[in-house]
Amino acid sequence: MKNTGKLVMVLVAAVLTGFTMTACGRRSSGNSPGMANVYVVGQDLNLRGDARVATLWRNGTVQHLSNTWSFAHSVFVSGSDVFVAGSVGRDFEHATLWRNGRALQLSDTWSNAHSVFVSGGDVFVAGWELGYGATLWRNGRAQRLGDVWLSSAHSVFVSGNDVFVAGRDRNAEEEQVATLWRNGIPQHLSNTYSSARSVFVSGRNVFVAGVVHTEEGSFPTLWRNGRVQHLEKSLFDANANSVFVSGRNVYVVGGVYTEEGTVLTTLWRNGRAQRLGVLSLNPHRGFFPAVFVSGNDVFVVGKDDLSATRWRNGTVISRCHRSMSVYTSIFVTR
Repeated sequence: MKNTGKLVMVLVAAVLTGFTMTACGRRSSGNSPGMANVYVVGQDLNLRGDARVATLWRNGTVQHLSNTWSFAHSVFVSGSDVFVAGSVGRDFEHATLWRNGRALQLSDTWSNAHSVFVSGGDVFVAGWELGYGATLWRNGRAQRLGDVWLSSAHSVFVSGNDVFVAGRDRNAEEEQVATLWRNGIPQHLSNTYSSARSVFVSGRNVFVAGVVHTEEGSFPTLWRNGRVQHLEKSLFDANANSVFVSGRNVYVVGGVYTEEGTVLTTLWRNGRAQRLGVLSLNPHRGFFPAVFVSGNDVFVVGKDDLSATRWRNGTVISRCHRSMSVYTSIFVTR
């Protein structure tokens, strides 16, 4: 699962390689009712101002996870442990997992870790390695999933004994297509150029969010047990980056690109769109919105113009006004 998971206990913070401070994204008054703890990860400028680094925000308090170029893609909280998946390096990245701030390099080659999920004491990380393609690490041990050059794993979710991974793989026609792996067995979700970005399992239903590109345009897409639902159409570009299911409600967050070159940060609830923000500067960099539902609250992180922004129930509750800051994933505990 990308950016989602079971609601668990409160974090006991451990800062080993970085530091903490109160800074960009400090929570506003009235934030997070019911004593919720909100964990957000992404990227922020370090104190020296010479590198953008993987960053964890807990209720607005910042912890830089590295002192060199790095990026955090996904966060998961299990008991007193906080897990973050991402990469370290600028021109030659290495997939990295942080546990309570301590870094574990997952690969010696060019690679990236996109998603983390913890189940029954096992830590699952989905990502990509040069020369190996889509990769799932289970407790640090790599499993190859797809084509060595044209596959990538973007999201992992564990339900019972089943491990679901969403990403993209090469089909028989040499196209890169949205793919769902269940216990390592691939299911191609589309027969045209596409990508799966997020997976969530609720009961017997498997939900996947992603994008399908055709000659008619780009479609942010939700698959439910393999059945496709196009959420919207854009003549330019679009994506569905994160999915979360709560009760009978299915939430998807992504972006719709416009003729003016802007991106509309969008939340779909059961297929109905709500515009949250507009990203107007260099929209392809650092646009990774995510959604998490806790109780009656729907949290979204993403970009609104130049600001990394957090919404609750459609209302902005915090902004980070530094243009270099990016939010990519959110996890909430109570």
